[in-house]
Amino acid sequence: MASSKWDGFDCLGFDLETSGVDVWGDRIVTAALVAIWDDGRKRHLTSYVVDPGIDIPEGAAAIHGYTRDRAIREATHADPSQALFEISGRLATAMGRGIPIVGANLSYDLTLLETENRRLEVPTLVDRMGGHTKIQPVVDVMVLDKHVDPYRKGGRKLEQLCTTYGVKLDDAHNAGADALAACLLWPAIMRKHASKFPGMTLPALHQSQVGWKRKQMDGLREYFDKKGTEHDGCCGEWPLHRACAPALVGGAR
Repeated sequence: MASSKWDGFDCLGFDLETSGVDVWGDRIVTAALVAIWDDGRKRHLTSYVVDPGIDIPEGAAAIHGYTRDRAIREATHADPSQALFEISGRLATAMGRGIPIVGANLSYDLTLLETENRRLEVPTLVDRMGGHTKIQPVVDVMVLDKHVDPYRKGGRKLEQLCTTYGVKLDDAHNAGADALAACLLWPAIMRKHASKFPGMTLPALHQSQVGWKRKQMDGLREYFDKKGTEHDGCCGEWPLHRACAPALVGGAR
């Protein structure tokens, strides 16, 4: 398959496995950063296990394999704030150098990270980058896929995207494997749908995703409202949820 300019980008894959799906109340359990550079020939994985400080529900543990006891035994640092400090610092350093953060459903991962940073009084990404609009460049393969192929039937979870685009995913819900898969999916999506990104630069791609995500969630909200299905508001903010944050968390910060 022919390559494209998107195949050669340095990037930093990011993924979390957590105690649940609530970005305002759940906790980080594992995290992974996968650095890819030198036209994809070099890769480096940094993994973290974090004591969440709460019991991990059985449903979540069944997905990623971590109970609270296991997280305590395997914790990368005795102090969870140290892990968050390192993760946030690596992400901020990459973005400061113009290296994109790549992942799947990153508004979830980045918002939960920021929530945890505030809870543990760790400098946030917003603090480090000088404001919400500076959280860039970010590439979200789920936003890209929904944009280029909005009416494809079937699920859009990471495993299903990997099947659609021919990307190998060895260990789904392992943070390192998921982060690497997202990094490989990004150029695969861009390559397959090259005509939908004519002349686009990385900054333009980031900014376009802001609008695409908002449009996608507006459509989902309209669909739920039409069906009479209860929902959480379908916040379209990307790459961070801010306006929809509970007052306790500090949504106006």
